Amino acid sequence: MCYGDLGILLSLYVACHYRNRMNLKEECLNMLISCSKRRLNYETTYDGSIIYGASGLFILFDQLNHWNPRTEFQEARQYWLNNILKFRKKKKNSYLGFKNMFDDYGDKINLSFGWGLIGIAMSLMRGYNEKLPQFDELTMVGIR
Repeated sequence: MCYGDLGILLSLYVACHYRNRMNLKEECLNMLISCSKRRLNYETTYDGSIIYGASGLFILFDQLNHWNPRTEFQEARQYWLNNILKFRKKKKNSYLGFKNMFDDYGDKINLSFGWGLIGIAMSLMRGYNEKLPQFDELTMVGIR
């Protein structure tokens, strides 16, 4: 999820916690902080979706901020939340203007949780109302 390196790094970070590998966990944390400074690149962030998209990056940093509240994670969370709507095209009438990288595969993809509107809408709702429950357990960052 959210690029191979971030998914692997997040998995290592969580695994270190459970395996009591604090030195490696600290190293993973430093790399996650470095990754939190990445900015929008349309060649690597393909759409607004949860999988490989801006919503997924928002969820990842939302979860990291929940586990380990840090300014860097809060800023990355907010940055990616603010970028979700940049993937909306005003000229596109269907799917509220959102396009995903598999747009030609039909309604099921475009409306789905992972690639489509359902996940984008849930991310936006969570982002703009932190009183709503986290739904990371429905994603690949919901590992414990």
